[in-house]
Amino acid sequence: MNLKVFVYFLLLGTLFIACKDEAAAIKGKDLSKEIIAVKDLPKLNACDLISKEFLVKNIKADEFSYYSRTGADTETANGCFFQWTSATKPNAGMMLQVMKNPFEAETPVWATEYINGMKQGNAGSAEGVENFKAFTAAGDDGVYNERLGQYYWRIGNNYVFMLAFNLDESAEEKLGYAEKIAKESMKNFNAKLSEMSK
Repeated sequence: MNLKVFVYFLLLGTLFIACKDEAAAIKGKDLSKEIIAVKDLPKLNACDLISKEFLVKNIKADEFSYYSRTGADTETANGCFFQWTSATKPNAGMMLQVMKNPFEAETPVWATEYINGMKQGNAGSAEGVENFKAFTAAGDDGVYNERLGQYYWRIGNNYVFMLAFNLDESAEEKLGYAEKIAKESMKNFNAKLSEMSK
């Protein structure tokens, strides 16, 4: 075995052990009910939660022209941007972001307050205050805004997921996409957490 191959497998083994250690803190815990320290919550890549094949099957698109790992990537946020071409929009796309509490010391229940703030009209845009409706497809609680094409849901006070679209489809079609994508991303999220904590 040459040195490069040895170093590769050594690094891969170290990463695997680190992931297992990271997931040990959540083993047997209910993320919907218990607040886990941000440092102990596994950081999952948003790009791993939705496959290109799933989008090709479930989104009206002529061609998936771009599939990238761009977007937020910090200790408390990780995002992935998907882009495709449709008959009406050559730069159609979506962003999926997974967030952990960035204000852990000050606000342990940040996820709940974040979603509740949007429910109460405390979120705005350049056009003014935005109204959010209940989004029940995934997680413990969620909201969405048709005009902005944004969908949020939380897992207890540990994770907040955000899905945003750049599409010309109707509000009903986008909501349908969001529901499918939210369910699929949560299925993959739970599978990855389960796999990591074995």
